[in-house]
Amino acid sequence: KNCDGALPSPGDLTDADNALLGQVGPTLDAMRTAMDVQAIHQSIEATWALIAEADRYLASEEPWVLRKTDPDRMETVLYVAAEIIRNIAIMVQASIPDASDKLLNMLSIPGDERLFEHLGERHRIKPGTKIERPQGLFPRIEMEKESKDQ
Repeated sequence: KNCDGALPSPGDLTDADNALLGQVGPTLDAMRTAMDVQAIHQSIEATWALIAEADRYLASEEPWVLRKTDPDRMETVLYVAAEIIRNIAIMVQASIPDASDKLLNMLSIPGDERLFEHLGERHRIKPGTKIERPQGLFPRIEMEKESKDQ
């Protein structure tokens, strides 16, 4: 919406940006270690820890505020967010395949670039890549209100 439907070009990365992006390798290592002993739950937990870090990053960077105060920084934060989402989506393909496909499709990641070997800095998403308008990944569950007679 704020970047004309394309991935923005990042400016200089801050320590916070690099710290988040730098967690991809250790997360993958933790996932592989867990899978070596068939501890699937620990592999998933490692990915969720990275998701929690990404959430904290966005909450602290507040790109919605930066849009008005520092648009260049907003573009960097949005780029870092898209890149970490790309990595997470690749990591979770085995556990939530439909959602990860939707995320990777929204980011215009080709099907042949969705392997673990495409994680990290060497394969970062290219600025200017046209991306789809974000949509919800999981349907909202609407609970029917119970009538007073029940």
